[in-house]
Amino acid sequence: MTYGDLLDLCMVRAQRLGLVDEDTGKVDAAELELYLFQALLDVSEIHDIEAYTVTNNAIAITTAGDALYRLPTDYGRLVSPRVQNKRGIYLWNGVQITDLEYLDPNAFTRLYFPKTGAPKFFTVARRNLSLSPTPDDNSGRNYTVRGIYIERISRPDLDAEVLLSYPSVLVDVALFRLAGDMGQLTEALAATRGEGLSKLVGGPLGQVSRIAASVMKQPAKANQT
Repeated sequence: MTYGDLLDLCMVRAQRLGLVDEDTGKVDAAELELYLFQALLDVSEIHDIEAYTVTNNAIAITTAGDALYRLPTDYGRLVSPRVQNKRGIYLWNGVQITDLEYLDPNAFTRLYFPKTGAPKFFTVARRNLSLSPTPDDNSGRNYTVRGIYIERISRPDLDAEVLLSYPSVLVDVALFRLAGDMGQLTEALAATRGEGLSKLVGGPLGQVSRIAASVMKQPAKANQT
C-alpha cells in the first residue's frame, strides 16, 4: 500500500464523516496529505517501529578529551527504555560492549568525574551526544559508540510504500486530528484511533528489542546503518 492509496481512503472517509470545507463542501486533498504525515510523526514518536529503527555500529568514534559528538544525520530519537535508563546506546572498547546509561540533560550536567576514562553515561541535546566520564584514549584504540535509534522521518512521496504493519492506522489518526481541529471530534473517531494503535502495537514491534540484543552479541561487526 502506498501513501497515495491511504490518501484516497482518507478522502473517502473524511467526505463520509462530513469533515469538509464549509464553503466548497469538498475535502481538501493537500490538507489531508499533511494530516497523514503528521499522523506518521505521531505514531513513530509513540511507538518504536521496526521499519524506522536504525542499527548503527559507529554512531561516534571517541577522541581522548572530547565529550561531545554530533549525532548521525538520520538520527530522530532514542528508542523507548528497555529497562530503566537503558536506551539502546552502547560502548565498544575493542574487547567488550557495555550499555551506556542514559541521563536527562539536567541530571547529566551534575555529573563530575575529575579524570578521563571509559564513558558510563550519556545524554542527548540539540542533536549532540555527550559522554561522561570524558573519554580517555583507551590505550590508543579509542572507543566506539554504537546502538539503535529511531530514524528522522521525512515527508513521504505519495508513491512511497507505507512501512507500517497496519497502514490504515495513519488514516485513523489523521481523521482524529482533523476532526479535533474542526471541533467535530466524536467518541467513535476516538475509539477507531485507539483500535488502530492497538493493532499496530500488536504487530512486529517486539523485533526492536531483538535488534538491540543482536547489537550486544555482535561487537565485531562492521558499521551498518
